[in-house]
Amino acid sequence: SDVYKRQIHYKGVWAIHRNDENTEYVTIEFAGNPNYYYLKDSQLYHSEREMINNNFGTKIQYLN
Repeated sequence: SDVYKRQIHYKGVWAIHRNDENTEYVTIEFAGNPNYYYLKDSQLYHSEREMINNNFGTKIQYLN
């Protein structure tokens, strides 16, 4: 069988949070990990610490 013909689909769950400073952010579940990504101010982060410190975020563009 051809490995490249196989497809894997994951259902992601988004959860909205608000921290002590009243900053709103979203966690995105991926492959069973509920905090796989953090999304705040159109930046995607891989950890809460990176998000809090605004380090290593990837700018995203929303599609209409």
